[in-house]
Amino acid sequence: MFFSISGYLITQNFERRKSNIEYAKKRFFRIYPGLAICLIFTVYICCGMFGRLGFSDWVTSGLAVDL
Repeated sequence: MFFSISGYLITQNFERRKSNIEYAKKRFFRIYPGLAICLIFTVYICCGMFGRLGFSDWVTSGLAVDL
């Protein structure tokens, strides 16, 4: 049900835009801020809590590859 409604609304939004560039820009600025926040949370919070280093050491070290 969710994907049906979502697909309908996205298609309707696409048809209302004047150009494909405008549509792509609007979608980009709607999706990527949330993605960036989720990525920061995942890397710095989850890896800091469950990684080898302690939380404060992980956040201050800058080593995003040391899991």
